[in-house]
Amino acid sequence: MRKIYIIKCKEYIGIGVHSDPYRKYEKVQTFNPYPVELCEVYDMTVDLTDGQILYTFRHKKHKGIWYRMELDEAKRVIENLLSMKKDDLKNLKRRKMGKLKGTTDPKIIAHRQYIKDLKSNGDITITDDVLKAIMTSGWGMPKHKATKLGIPYPLRNGWRNMLIGKKIPISLCKSLLSDI
Repeated sequence: MRKIYIIKCKEYIGIGVHSDPYRKYEKVQTFNPYPVELCEVYDMTVDLTDGQILYTFRHKKHKGIWYRMELDEAKRVIENLLSMKKDDLKNLKRRKMGKLKGTTDPKIIAHRQYIKDLKSNGDITITDDVLKAIMTSGWGMPKHKATKLGIPYPLRNGWRNMLIGKKIPISLCKSLLSDI
């Protein structure tokens, strides 16, 4: 039976799925120069994929299995995922090329709906929340979206700052949402 584990190392939280999380913990401890603590192990009570779980934490991603977040936040989110109904899990299905469709973040869902409900004339100022709403995944932006927004591709450090505060037509923003 697969289990979800939470490991803590310094200010980082490691989250993953493994059939034997204790063996995984020992492996992580062996290759880590800092002390590692196995904080929590959850039985899979619903049919979740590794990708669905990791997608939920994508905005806190550091590297590999490691995330920059508080332990309490990680526990709360995993417990919420495990208590979701089967119908709610459909929003976390995989897309083409390994990307995941949908989000469980109500704030992003609200911003997407807000943009869809806007009148088609005028401009919208890009805020951090609007940017998250039009992004396909938490790690970057596809080339076709970056091109539409006038961002040089491949993306370089600071590309988000180039967009924050920029005004774009609402029609462009809606077309970017339709790609999701």
